[in-house]
Amino acid sequence: RRAIDIREGEVLAAAAFKALIQAAVAENLRSSAPNSQGRGRTA
Repeated sequence: RRAIDIREGEVLAAAAFKALIQAAVAENLRSSAPNSQGRGRTA
């Protein structure tokens, strides 16, 4: 797990923060793609 600490009143660069989140989502989708295909869950 990773965390980003943002304190109340802290100034963020909105475009940079959005790009960071989009990159994280893309990485999560890329790393989970092979696991989501193929066999279903086994009990």
